[in-house]
Amino acid sequence: MKNTCTVDDMADAIVTYSKKALADSQFFRDLADGVIAIADLRYIFMQYEYWRNIFHEWFGLCILKSGDASHPYVCHTVQALAHHVLVEMKENHTLMYQRFIEQLGDSTHPRDPESHATRKYKSHFLNIFGTSDTNFVESVAALSARELFASIRNTYVKKALKTFYGIEKSPWWDIHEHLELEHFHDTFTPLEQELEGKKRYVTLMRFMTNEIDAHVQYWDELYKESQIINLNNRHQQKMAS
Repeated sequence: MKNTCTVDDMADAIVTYSKKALADSQFFRDLADGVIAIADLRYIFMQYEYWRNIFHEWFGLCILKSGDASHPYVCHTVQALAHHVLVEMKENHTLMYQRFIEQLGDSTHPRDPESHATRKYKSHFLNIFGTSDTNFVESVAALSARELFASIRNTYVKKALKTFYGIEKSPWWDIHEHLELEHFHDTFTPLEQELEGKKRYVTLMRFMTNEIDAHVQYWDELYKESQIINLNNRHQQKMAS
């Protein structure tokens, strides 16, 4: 491996890893095949909303760890992190996502509270990067990798929604298919000077791939929860009839 890596090198590695992670995921395989019941999808995406609604906390944690703003890479990265939060909130992406949930149709059951998988994953980023054991660059690298993964994930989701679930267009997924890719480049490019040396590359890649693994695991855990819940609901309906 060459001694100095570029952002493009890291991006290529993350894209390759992301595609394999999606291919290995039970949820994303079944979603791509269109075999997931709409009730399961509704549960999964509504749980995901609980998690995504704290997006500002991940960016804020990175800023909290940034340190001396006289360093150009810190200054530029913090600006990018803050800008992403501003855009999300100013354009009300939360409302966009709620409109997508409405596209999945009405549920005959009240909205489920945050599940075990959601509560656990909501604390994941803070548990890993809210300690003195990790630094600013590592936290930004992990967040940036998840953002890049999300742009690829969103392409998978959009295709499945259109092919199997009759959702031709959904603004939240359309915007975030490309927005997350921009997030990766905006936040990670200023850190390019930190990629010197094989050891540093390996360390950052470990944080980045671990973050992707945790994210995919969350979707798979939600899928399992949805199957159990909706199986119980069908059983209760059968017993009541």
